[in-house]
Formats: sequence, structure tokens, C-alpha cells
Amino acid sequence: MNLIDLKTLGKELSLSVFTIRKFIKQGMPHYRVGNKFLVNSEEVDPWFAQQFRHEINIDNDDLGSIIDDVLANHDW
Repeated sequence: MNLIDLKTLGKELSLSVFTIRKFIKQGMPHYRVGNKFLVNSEEVDPWFAQQFRHEINIDNDDLGSIIDDVLANHDW
């Protein structure tokens, strides 16, 4: 297990420490040692994938219709 501090995680993810602290309040896995928060990136990556996963269910007929609409309304 490789524990890193919030500043290091912020650099890796291009996020501010403030934003990471908000994610901790939302349930991001972390460890608290005294007043210091530490995270394991192996636990954080799956958490982010779960939190920000968006599923779109489009059947083939709808997809064809969407593509046709986009192409028809595009100025070439």
C-alpha cells in the first residue's frame, strides 16, 4: 500500500487540495493519521471511476436517428 498526502494526490490528478477534501467528505477512501489525511491511489482510482461513471443506453435505432439529425443540421 502506497499512502500519499493530499497535496501529492492533487498534483497527480490536477486537483486542488480543497477539492480533494470535498471528495473525502463525499466518501472518497482515505486514512487519517492525527490531523493529516492520506490516500491510497489504488483505492482512489476505482472510487473516481464509480463516482463519475455515466452510462448511456441507446439502442441502434435511436443511435441512427441521432446521427441522421446531427448530419442533417450540420453546415458543411
